[in-house]
Amino acid sequence: MVYGDATVRTPAFDRVANEGVLFEHAYVSSPSCTPFRGAVLTGQDFWRLGPAANLRSRFSADVPVYPDLLADEGGYFVGHTRKGWGPGRIGDREYNPAGPGFRDFEEFLERRPEGRPFCFWFGSRDPHRSVRGDGKALREAMGIHPDDVRVPPTLPDAAPVREDIAERKAASKKQTAAAPCPNC
Repeated sequence: MVYGDATVRTPAFDRVANEGVLFEHAYVSSPSCTPFRGAVLTGQDFWRLGPAANLRSRFSADVPVYPDLLADEGGYFVGHTRKGWGPGRIGDREYNPAGPGFRDFEEFLERRPEGRPFCFWFGSRDPHRSVRGDGKALREAMGIHPDDVRVPPTLPDAAPVREDIAERKAASKKQTAAAPCPNC
């Protein structure tokens, strides 16, 4: 466990943190998926991305993204599954800014040329939630009970807070189950 929370086992994320890169001080300047994903893909503040910072807009090819740089200049095999950048139009790009789309990580690895370095974007939709309070079924399906979660000292220990934390943990558990992790 990377952060020591035993409520949800996250072997795929733990493996990436232990064998790859773990950002200890990462901050999001925009709490919305499309501008955040654009910022990650470009290494830029979202407000510098023009239309690519907005939902249902256009991500022009003249805005450089790290998957293209890795593929074009580093010889990497790149790709993504599920949600790359968006929702929006990729404009004059050949494929999503996160890389060509694949059904899953296994298909990506099958198509990867032997010995070629790779970069894979796993874009889960699980963090997206609709109306507050509809997560009860997800919590129950994932076996996460609000009484079992640890409430950080910065938040009030109240039922709505516990339910929200439990819903987030249930989404993490669901996402972890779908995350590619050979030998985890």
